[in-house]
Amino acid sequence: MAESIPAWLPALAPLAVFTALLYLPGGAALWLMGLRPAVALGYAPLLTTAYVGVVTAVCAALGLPFGAIPFAAGAAALVAVVAGIRLVRGRGRLRLARPRRVRWPWVLGALALNALVVGVAYVRHIPSAEAPVYQYDTIWHLTVIRWFLESGDYSSLDAGLVDGTAGGHFYPAAWHALVALTSELSGASIPAAVHGSLLALVLIAWPTAIAWLTRTLFGPSRVQWAAAAGLSFLPAVFPIGFLGYGVLYSNLFGYVLLPAALIAVVAMLRAVSGKASRMPLPALTAVVVAVPIAFVFAQPNTAFTLIVLALPFAVLTLDRLLCRAVARRGRGWLRPAGHAAFAAVFATAWVVIHDSPFLDRTTAVNWAGGAPSTDAAGEWFAFADLTKPQWLLLAFVLAGIVIAVRYGPSRWWLVSAAIGCLLYVVAAAGTATSSQSLRNYLVGFWYTDPRRLAATAAILLVPYLALAVATGVWALVRAWRRRSGPSRSPRTVAAYRRWGTAAAASVMMATLAFDATIGGLALGTRAAHIAEAAAATDAQWYSPAEAAFVSKAEGIVGHHRVANDPFDGSAMAYSLGDLDVYFTALPGNWMGTQTADQRLIRERLKDVATAPEVCEAAERAGIRYALVLHDGDRGVFQNGPHQFPGLAIADDTPGFELAAADGPLRLYAVTACA
Repeated sequence: MAESIPAWLPALAPLAVFTALLYLPGGAALWLMGLRPAVALGYAPLLTTAYVGVVTAVCAALGLPFGAIPFAAGAAALVAVVAGIRLVRGRGRLRLARPRRVRWPWVLGALALNALVVGVAYVRHIPSAEAPVYQYDTIWHLTVIRWFLESGDYSSLDAGLVDGTAGGHFYPAAWHALVALTSELSGASIPAAVHGSLLALVLIAWPTAIAWLTRTLFGPSRVQWAAAAGLSFLPAVFPIGFLGYGVLYSNLFGYVLLPAALIAVVAMLRAVSGKASRMPLPALTAVVVAVPIAFVFAQPNTAFTLIVLALPFAVLTLDRLLCRAVARRGRGWLRPAGHAAFAAVFATAWVVIHDSPFLDRTTAVNWAGGAPSTDAAGEWFAFADLTKPQWLLLAFVLAGIVIAVRYGPSRWWLVSAAIGCLLYVVAAAGTATSSQSLRNYLVGFWYTDPRRLAATAAILLVPYLALAVATGVWALVRAWRRRSGPSRSPRTVAAYRRWGTAAAASVMMATLAFDATIGGLALGTRAAHIAEAAAATDAQWYSPAEAAFVSKAEGIVGHHRVANDPFDGSAMAYSLGDLDVYFTALPGNWMGTQTADQRLIRERLKDVATAPEVCEAAERAGIRYALVLHDGDRGVFQNGPHQFPGLAIADDTPGFELAAADGPLRLYAVTACA
C-alpha cells in the first residue's frame, strides 16, 4: 500500500476542495440560523447540494457561465441574507449556538480506522489518482464533467446536451457540478478530481452521516458513534459496491445524503406530532425544503429510497395524530379511516409518479435478476449481493437487532429494514417473478436493479452493527468492573473504565475490520473487480497505447470534429484528451433518442463516397476525420452485433484517406465531402 501513496498525492488537493465546497456554504448558512456547528455541518451537504442545483439552473437560464466565482458569489449572498435576517430579528445582535464538547480521540480514531479500511480495500487497488475505473457509466460521468468545464453550463437541466441526442436533457448532475468546480479550483485533472471527491465522500461524509443516524436512532454514545463511523466501509454492497459497479457515482452521492435527510424527516414528523424540536424552526424548514431539491439534482431515485425508509415513522406519527383526534372527538372510525385514506393517497401518488413521462427513462428499464426469494433475503442481510456473505458482520447485525427490539428505542427502524429487504427480494427475483408489471411498479424507481437496492442494507443495518459493538464493549467493561472490586480509588476506576472502553472498542472494531478486509472474501471480490477495471494495460478498454495515439491525433485534427465508435474506447478521448469526438457517450447513457444525422453516421458513414445524404449529415456535424481504435467488441461494454457499423472503416474504404496509423489504430481524413 505504501507504494500507492505517491501516486495518489494528486487527489489530496481535490479532496480538500471538494470537502470545503460540500460543507462550507450550507454549514455556514445553517449555523447562522441557530444550529450548533456539528449539527449544521451534518445537514450542510443537503443544503449545499440544493443550492448547487438551483444556482446552476438559474445561471443557465440567464445565459451566464457558471464556475468558481458565481458559486462563491451566490454562497456569500446566501450567507449574507441569512445573517441579515438574524440580525433584524435579533435587533442588531447575532446569537450563534456554541459548539458542544467533541470527544476528538474517538472521532479521529474512528475516521482513521475507516481510512485504513478504505486504503486497504479500495485505494491500493487503483494504480493512481489519474487512473479511471473503466466501467460502462464511467464514460458518461467524465464526459458530463468535461462538458461542464468546457461549456460553462453546469445545469442538470442541460447536462444531456453533451450527447447530442434529441429529447430530454435532464440528468441529475449536482455531484458532477461539484467535481467540475473542484477541478477548476484545484487545477487537478478530471480523474484526480473524481477520485478526490470520492475520497471525501467515503472518508468524511459517509462515516459521519451514518454515525449521526446511529446516534439519532439509538441515543448518544461515543462507542456507537465510533463503531458506525469506523466500520462504515465494511459492507460490500455500499459504498464500495457503487465504486466498482456501474459506476454509480450519482447514486453514491445521493445515498451519502440519505442519513441526514432521514434525520431531518424524523425531526419534521416529530414537530408535526407536537413534540418539541431542538432545531430552530427556520433551520428545520430550510433543511426540509432542501431535501427534495437536493435529491432531484443528486439522484431522484434516492428520494424514493428516503420515502420508503421513512414510511414506518410517518405511519407511526399519523397513528399518534389519529389517536388524539379519536380521544378529542370520540369517533373511533377516524383511526382506520385515516390510515386507509393515507394508504390510498400514497399508492395513487406512487403509481402516478411512476407513470410520469419525466421518469420514463428510469422506470422503463427491466433489469435481469433470477435469485430465489429466500436466497435474496439472506443476501441482503449478509451484504452479499454479487459477493460472498459477510458472516461476522451478519452475526453482529442480528445481535444488534435483538438488542434494539428488546431494550432500545426506534423499533420502527426494523420495519424500514424489512421494507428495504422486501424491495431487494422483488428486484433480485427478476424474470422469475410472476408479475413483471407489479415488479416494475414496486422497484422501477431503482431501474429494477438489485444492486441499487442492496445498498440500502448498509444504511439500514450499520446502525445495528454499531449498537451490537457498543453493547459488547459495555458488557466487557462492566465485567471488568465487577472483577476489579471496591479496593481501587474512584479516580483509578474512572481512568481504567475510560481506557478499558477505548481498548475494548478498538479490539472489537479492529477484529471486524480485519475480518472484512484481509480475511473476508466479499470486499476482496469487490477490490479485485476494481483493480481489473482500473489497470493500465493493453487489454484495458482505453489502453495506454490508444491514449497515446489519441494524443498524436489531436495534433493532426486540431479543432475539427472526429467521427468515432464510442465502444472502441474513443469516447474517452473527449473527457481524458482534447479530441472533439462525435459520440461522447455509449448509447445506454444517451438522455434522448438519436437524431437522423446521428443514425446516418452511426450506420452508414463508411458509405460517404456513394451516399450524398451521409455526406450532408457529416457536413452538418462538422466531421472531418474518423477515428478507429479497434473492433469495438472489447470487454464488457458491448455484447452482440457491432452497434456502429458505419465506423467499420478500412484503409481501402472509398472517401477516406489514412492520416495516421499505429498498428491497428487508425485516423482517417474524410475526403469524399471535401
